[in-house]
Amino acid sequence: MTGKIDTAIKFLVSEDPDEIGQSYYAMDFYNDQRKNIEKDMINTARQQYIEGNPYIIAYHESFDPGIQGIVASKLVDEFGVPAIMLSNLKDSNYIVGSGRAGQFLHLRDALQFIDDHCPGLLKSFGGHKAAAGLKFHKDNLLLDLQVFI
Repeated sequence: MTGKIDTAIKFLVSEDPDEIGQSYYAMDFYNDQRKNIEKDMINTARQQYIEGNPYIIAYHESFDPGIQGIVASKLVDEFGVPAIMLSNLKDSNYIVGSGRAGQFLHLRDALQFIDDHCPGLLKSFGGHKAAAGLKFHKDNLLLDLQVFI
């Protein structure tokens, strides 16, 4: 989450006990931050989910794209439906998303279906049966996400 991989590398390769300790505590601190962000994202997604829907699509401009997949996976486990988390791509006019489907849907094929029937809607997408990512222009974000799929 910090964008600095050197903390983990120092932890793994350093022979200096002080540097190992500092790296450990830094990683632990960042992990606690991630858990708090993850918790907030899950709570926001729960509020957006309409009971009985066969999917969850949750959007918030402040969602962290690096955590979307983890959160989507937890929502699939909790609700038993595919989940896609969407957020703004920093410093751009794009929305990025990460989805998880478990055994419920071939997610990459679903995105291919959207791309086939609405060419140009998705800027990019990829993945496999259980997990996928996508990117589209902000102008294509529907305010009522329940209409999206």
